[in-house]
Amino acid sequence: MLIFPAFGLLSIVLAQHSGAALAVAIGAELVFILVFFEWKTYYVRIDVDSIARGSFLHSKTFRLSDVDLIQHLYGDRGGQLLRIRHSDRILLTASQDLTGFDDLVGFFREYARHHHLIFATRDDWGHWTQAGGDSAPSDQP
Repeated sequence: MLIFPAFGLLSIVLAQHSGAALAVAIGAELVFILVFFEWKTYYVRIDVDSIARGSFLHSKTFRLSDVDLIQHLYGDRGGQLLRIRHSDRILLTASQDLTGFDDLVGFFREYARHHHLIFATRDDWGHWTQAGGDSAPSDQP
């Protein structure tokens, strides 16, 4: 992510002779910097009865009691995803790139077991297995 702001600085240097090109280069650099800080400051915080996710640009909190389905997906672009859902709404999607991803998966696996929720796992070939609950997992994103 640090490469993109460096490219933006290079474009500013190359575009100094044209006002319009310089404005576009500065705008692109600002976007690159915002994306960099969004990426670096993203967090997921678990409290006693809620989960907060956010960064320096935004924040969203939801109650753990709203969770009714947990999906652990393998093979999505070569990695893993964890989706926390309420009905057809996705409350949280976490990628394996998140520091502490395995701990987050473990927490929700135990949470699902203790609260009788479905913890569904999709393997690399698209086959679902589930633990707990009564109904089949939804394959909707």
